[in-house]
Amino acid sequence: MPEAYTVASGDCMTSIAAKFGFGKYQTIYNHADNSQFKQDHPNPDVLTTGRVVQIPDKETKKESKQTDSSHKFKVTRPKAKLKLELKDDQGQALANKKFRLVAGNVNLEGTTDGSGKIDQDIPPDRSHAELTVWMDESNPSAQVITFPLELGGLEPHTTVNGAQQRLQNLGFDCGGVSGAMNAETEAAVRAFQQKNSLTVNGTLDTNTQNKLKDLHKS
Repeated sequence: MPEAYTVASGDCMTSIAAKFGFGKYQTIYNHADNSQFKQDHPNPDVLTTGRVVQIPDKETKKESKQTDSSHKFKVTRPKAKLKLELKDDQGQALANKKFRLVAGNVNLEGTTDGSGKIDQDIPPDRSHAELTVWMDESNPSAQVITFPLELGGLEPHTTVNGAQQRLQNLGFDCGGVSGAMNAETEAAVRAFQQKNSLTVNGTLDTNTQNKLKDLHKS
């Protein structure tokens, strides 16, 4: 029988699919029992903590093979995509910079593109990663910056958690994602509002929420 699962902080449909052994998140997301859930969450990477999604029964697939031969079976596993856009304090893209991304036992190296973007496949069950960026690979004394990353799905931009996630990712430190509109979060909101020519009031009003979503691109 289908199982009810309560969305936790950091969940996205891909990580939920991996947790329950599905090869594609669409099997859960597009299931008839989740039609209202899908309507309320048009982006499968932006889920509301506490909402319930129905996990359908797995379908059994049978194959007829000869017993005196060896056979290979390919198992599909869900993939997660990590997309980052790196900029300096002046908003200029960190283009063509060497980087190293470490997520558990996954170690990836590459170079940002001309817009400072990174686009990498990572396992969907990783919740933390570390990104190291070389500002000038040819100069041993040049600055090397390391960023700790919290991986996982976003919450809607209209929630405090969702706003805190986006503020952190955009470089406005609010002391982490707590769900509380505390002094650190208010200070981060004020700094964000001031930089983006919004009314500086320290509150997550509609204009501030929409600007966070727009700049974060999700």
